[in-house]
Amino acid sequence: MQADIIEFVLANSNLVIPANVTDIDIDDPDDLKVISCAVAAKAHCIISGDPHLLDLGSYRTIAILNPAAFISSIR
Repeated sequence: MQADIIEFVLANSNLVIPANVTDIDIDDPDDLKVISCAVAAKAHCIISGDPHLLDLGSYRTIAILNPAAFISSIR
């Protein structure tokens, strides 16, 4: 089962070079990596349990959702 999950993630992933995001003030500087990759990937949302990211709610047009809110949004 774990191998199936890894295979699915690899088959549905794209390698991106993080965008240079400088127009945001965040509490946890490590979260900038997540946001920079989401911008570069032209993501529609970030799914995270990280409280600092969730406090942002969104960045530009990228929604930041916890897993439960994401599942609710696609039902």
